Amino acid sequence: MDINGILLFIIAAGSCIFLAGFVLKKTDFLWRFLLRGVTGSSFIWIVCVVMSLFNLNSPVGVNVWTAGVSAILGMPGVLMLYVIGIYSNIA
Repeated sequence: MDINGILLFIIAAGSCIFLAGFVLKKTDFLWRFLLRGVTGSSFIWIVCVVMSLFNLNSPVGVNVWTAGVSAILGMPGVLMLYVIGIYSNIA
């Protein structure tokens, strides 16, 4: 193993230890993160279903990226996605 491989292993091991300690100490942060992601994805899904009932296309679909945005930014992030989607359909 060359020096780059050893350095990469040390960085990866340190990152895993740091993340494990962070998750164990900050479980409330993890729960809020998951709750925001589920809530935002559910909101996007409900809007897609309602718009499909009226034969309209939703500018935002449920996928990994939109779930990530909703988990990180919450409902303001979901609203931002809809504003960007509507603006890109108009322009």
